[in-house]
Amino acid sequence: MNTRHLLVSVVGIFSLILLTNYTAYAQAFGSPGEHTPVSLQNPANPTGYGYYEYLPFGYNEASGQKYRLLIWLHGRGEGGNGVPAGEIYSNNSGSITQAGNLNKVLKNGIPDLINDNDDGNPNNDLHLNNCIVISPQKFTTKTSNLPVWQVDEVNAIINAFAAHYLVETTQIYIAGFSAGANVLVNYVKNNRSNPDATLPAAYLISGPTNPKFAEAGEYDYFQNVGFWFHANRQDNFNTYTKARKSVITITGSGSNVIPGSSTPQAEVVKHYRFAGGSWQSENAINIEGVSPDTKSFTMLTAYRDLGHNPATRVFLNDPKIYEWLFSFTRNGGTNSTVTTNAGTDDAITLPTNSYTLNGSASSSDLAATLTYTWTQVSGPGTATFADSTLASTTVTSLVEGTYIFRLTATDSNGASASDDVTITVLPLPNTPPVANAGTDFSVTLPTTTTLNGSASTDDSGIVSYAWSQVSGPNTASFDDASLVSPTISGLVAGNYVFSLTVTDGSGASDSDDVTVAVQPAPAPTNRVFKINFTLPSLTPASSDWNATNGSLNAGYKLENLLDEQGASSSTTMEFLDTWPTSKTGGTTTINEGIFPNAVREGVYYTKNTTGTNENNIKFSGLNPAETYTFTILSSRVTNGDKTTVFSYNGTSASVNASNNVDHYVVLPNLVPDASGEIILNVKTGEAATFTYLNGLIIASPSFGSAQVKVNFTLPGIASAGTDWNETDGSFNAGYQLSNLVNDQAIATTIHMELLDAWTNRNDKGKTTVNEGLFPNEVREGVYQINSGDEVRLKFSGLNASTTYDFTFLSSRASGGDKTTTFSDGSTTVAISSSYNINNYATFTNLVPNAQGEIIITVGLGATATQGFLNGVIIEANPGGTASRTTKTSTSIFPVSTTTAYPNPTNGVLHYKSTQKVMKVNVLNMKGTLVKRIQPTGSQSIKLDTLPTGLYILEFKTAQGSEFIRVLKK
Repeated sequence: MNTRHLLVSVVGIFSLILLTNYTAYAQAFGSPGEHTPVSLQNPANPTGYGYYEYLPFGYNEASGQKYRLLIWLHGRGEGGNGVPAGEIYSNNSGSITQAGNLNKVLKNGIPDLINDNDDGNPNNDLHLNNCIVISPQKFTTKTSNLPVWQVDEVNAIINAFAAHYLVETTQIYIAGFSAGANVLVNYVKNNRSNPDATLPAAYLISGPTNPKFAEAGEYDYFQNVGFWFHANRQDNFNTYTKARKSVITITGSGSNVIPGSSTPQAEVVKHYRFAGGSWQSENAINIEGVSPDTKSFTMLTAYRDLGHNPATRVFLNDPKIYEWLFSFTRNGGTNSTVTTNAGTDDAITLPTNSYTLNGSASSSDLAATLTYTWTQVSGPGTATFADSTLASTTVTSLVEGTYIFRLTATDSNGASASDDVTITVLPLPNTPPVANAGTDFSVTLPTTTTLNGSASTDDSGIVSYAWSQVSGPNTASFDDASLVSPTISGLVAGNYVFSLTVTDGSGASDSDDVTVAVQPAPAPTNRVFKINFTLPSLTPASSDWNATNGSLNAGYKLENLLDEQGASSSTTMEFLDTWPTSKTGGTTTINEGIFPNAVREGVYYTKNTTGTNENNIKFSGLNPAETYTFTILSSRVTNGDKTTVFSYNGTSASVNASNNVDHYVVLPNLVPDASGEIILNVKTGEAATFTYLNGLIIASPSFGSAQVKVNFTLPGIASAGTDWNETDGSFNAGYQLSNLVNDQAIATTIHMELLDAWTNRNDKGKTTVNEGLFPNEVREGVYQINSGDEVRLKFSGLNASTTYDFTFLSSRASGGDKTTTFSDGSTTVAISSSYNINNYATFTNLVPNAQGEIIITVGLGATATQGFLNGVIIEANPGGTASRTTKTSTSIFPVSTTTAYPNPTNGVLHYKSTQKVMKVNVLNMKGTLVKRIQPTGSQSIKLDTLPTGLYILEFKTAQGSEFIRVLKK
């Protein structure tokens, strides 16, 4: 006998079909435990049939589990249009419409029983555990002489539904009633010579009305296939005779081997089973499912009455029928089933690193023995099993993460099943990090600074740093706020609070703040060093000059040079080469200028005998972060070419020393090397015969008194440069420019705000070739007010202990009365803006209020039609505390406190003063400011760009101002 087993039972035909090579796609329409009609016209129904769908309790498409499939084929009277009751069937052309009649399928058999038990009770589901039940409807729109199922539809039906659902293809079962039973009998008959083409594993056939198995010896293959026929001995269709003939033919047991009933009229039902080579009759169902030796593969149940469909009414709700049915698989043999439970998902927390797995399993074959195997499916590391062959075992060596363990149980019949359990190993309880933003500190402008969060700690490591500003001026910016130690730039004077938030790998975080006090830049120092290259025999210059002792040798040093205030410094001068000689004979003059005659008289010199002579002088102890200006006197009472060349690092200048009085060599903005050194090279010109050196002044400029300049401009006009703060064209009330930069592009605490809206702005300002204080890029853009308007400008963030000078440009390239007034609340200055070039509205020594604010009101003259504003320059006055007055008087020095020469001048004017000059203002004879000069250590100013004429020069010191009239030739 063939060792493959196929179970066929006749209750119509209850036929089990097992498929191979299927990929099932779960696309259920209903819910677990529900009996759902699925319309033929539903676009999501790809099977080609209207049908009823039953899903078992616990059905879960997402789990990937596969299920048994049981198909019910109805009788002839249940065919229809495949559309549920209550809906309308319509063919494609619309020529046929009918009321849906899919519910006809529910008339008999298993769908009838399911529908009666569809109450949501999992304990009342006909024992269809893990089984999908499909009841398709044979399509027809006829109302009489209905078509029946055809043999070639059997495999098509199985294929369609096995492909549509998550089906275990070795456990597909089929059942048929009446015409549905007939097609299954014919299906087996037609394939008896090619049984491998049959798909069912077992058949349940109820009430076959016409066909039967009658070809003796041709059904050997099906002796190991389950067949259970159900028939009524008194059925008008003679179904019992056909069923009896069929089971005899399958088993080859002869025509009279099924015992007859001794009391057929009294016996309502009789069961016949073929086992051990003979037929046995039973009054009760006996499936003998324990052993293949006693199990019945072919069975017949005979009924006395109950018409054509007795099975539905008596036995199809008996669980033994389904136990017998589901014990078969298509690949043959008895099919016991194993149920495995790996336990409930669980979690443990380190340092616990072991876990006891508690699994269990059972087999439907109560006599079968079970073996167990635990395996690890996944996890962060390899766990160790104490004994992987026990249902309950311990795993050790667990680390943080998620493990999946699988228990596989196998019975002695070879049936097996697996179940997974997830064990999550949680990390040690997290200790939140501790943020440390560092200790509070202060810095002095101008500077950037670096924050330091490296002292922050965490038990498992910090994964992110986040810096932010909590308070302080809104000028600061981070180079990268996610760094441990970011750099902050854009600082202005004030107190900043920065917050550091650190986060660990578990998402816990902590924050800490650090306060950075930003001090304003120190007051200007303007250190100036003066060196007199002299002889011991000469009268020394004043005490602010550092004098040589006449030494000419290489290696001679003047150490710790004194500045002009007499303070010692770290600066040293050293001869790197020997000077041949020194002598008197420098050119003296009655207009000594910045080099007094005591410096002019002595001179170091070198004769050009080889054409390559040169001397190098090293200046050390300088600040690499500063720039220096060297002003040099080279003079000798002599004639001829005595050109002397001075140079450093690509910057050079020369002068003919012959009878030189007031031509100085100026090397500006020299930058020391990283060691703080400048080496000055001195040599003769190409055709000169001698090199001379009398004196040297070194100035280190300070930027503490820089200007703040605002350009009232608009988009489309070129920028006036980085030393100008420029509006964006906005002219509405509330517009602000914050943290204005000074003319060294360093941010300050000063803010400007428009307290009132201006009428308009345009690009019609008056430009000029003599730009003066305000370049044409500032002159071109202009803010405008009209008649009757008045606007206010607020300047805040000023130092209440300092006085300030304001210079306003009001200019428009148009005629008429354009008088614009500027007022600080006490003093009003009027400017005619029409074609104005060099008339400025100037306020000196304005005192901020206690809040550090100055408010300027801009208005119109009495008959003016428009007023204008192009730009403003703000300058803090050096030294002292501001008096609490709105305007201060000007003190005039006694005669001869400051002298200026030569006067008249062709362009370069030298001056000498007993006080330190902080600023020089140049005014025309109308008193209009035309030029502002920041003095350097050279004590000379250039007026060469001014037109010829008389000017008044205001020399401003900490003590006041002195005025000198100068003729520019």
